[in-house]
Formats: sequence, C-alpha cells, structure tokens
Amino acid sequence: MLYGRADELATLTPLIDAARAGDSKAIVIRGDAGVGKSALANELTAYAHGFQVLKTRGVESESSIAFGGLHQLLQPALHLVHRLPPGQASALRTAFGLEVSDSRERLLISAGVLSLVAELAEEAPVLCLVDDAHWLDRASASAVAFVARRLQVERVAFVVVIREGEDPFDTSHMTELRLGPLDEDARRELLYDRHPYVALPVAERIIE
Repeated sequence: MLYGRADELATLTPLIDAARAGDSKAIVIRGDAGVGKSALANELTAYAHGFQVLKTRGVESESSIAFGGLHQLLQPALHLVHRLPPGQASALRTAFGLEVSDSRERLLISAGVLSLVAELAEEAPVLCLVDDAHWLDRASASAVAFVARRLQVERVAFVVVIREGEDPFDTSHMTELRLGPLDEDARRELLYDRHPYVALPVAERIIE
C-alpha cells in the first residue's frame, strides 16, 4: 500500500491508458534515495492489467558489464528476435552473447531493441520499467535513451527511475515527475499503520 502518492499515480496512470489505446509515452521518475521512486513505479504494474512487463534495474556492481541491464530488460522478449531484420537480430544476439560475430554496431543494437519491443507490443501492450537507471551500464543506458526518444504508436509505456542529481543520459525529451517527501499526514498514517503501539513522543520524533 502506498501512502500520500495519489497525485503522482494520477500523473502516471494515463501512460498506461495511452499505451492501451495505441499511443506510446515515456516518463522519468526522479527523486532522492529512499523517497519511494521504486515503490511508485512498481505500483504502476498493478494498474497495467493485461500488459506485458519488461523490467530491469541498474546495479552498481554490474555497471561495467556492457549490455547487462539491457539483457535483463529484454529477457522475456528474446524468443521474438528471429522476427527482426537480420542485421538487428545478429547485433542483439552478439551483444547478449548468444552469437559470435562482428556485428556489435550500437545503432543496430539500439534499433533492434526498439524493433523487439514493438514486436512484443503486437501481442499485447508493454510496460517497460527501468529502475535505478543511474547505475545502468553505459551501453544499456544508450539503448534505453534511443528507444525512449523514438516510441510513437507501439502500445508501449516507458518508465525510467533516476536518483536526484544523476543523469545517465539525456532525458530532456521525456516528461519528468519529481518525487518529494511524503506530507505529514501521510507520514503519520504510514507510521501508525506499521507500528500502532509506538509511544507518542517517539512517533512524533520519527515523523519529524
């Protein structure tokens, strides 16, 4: 259960409605560490009934592994690689270690990601959720930015979660939702729902 995020959810849920109607959109959720960005993004998946969810999360210890984040994102869709143009298919397979060739051109890989997501969206609308994007490896971040800029009518909702002060790629073309702290009423409700017997002076200090 989320507390005090009704306005933010009201901003995000139209992305799902638009994708359902055939209009792709991308949004960035930005905020300080621990403010609830991931919880808000995950809540969106509950709203996306009937959607296929592609999800990845940047991990600091894996940020030097090229295409690691992208591989996690596209894992549920890799069975459709054979439908892509041969150059794009070969570039993706090579990037993910599924094929040995010289085809690692970044443009072909990024175009292949866009084509693969579009192919998946032919079956059902798609929610792409990229969490902790500031810790993505550079190759994955570049491909994510490429796809987010070029979505049009593929029935895709694209959500990128980034920590405040971090810029893994240019997001100027994307709608941005800045997540601030919970208001006092939401903080109080959260605390007492989780810890109903906490002493009042302690509760007030925690809320403050």
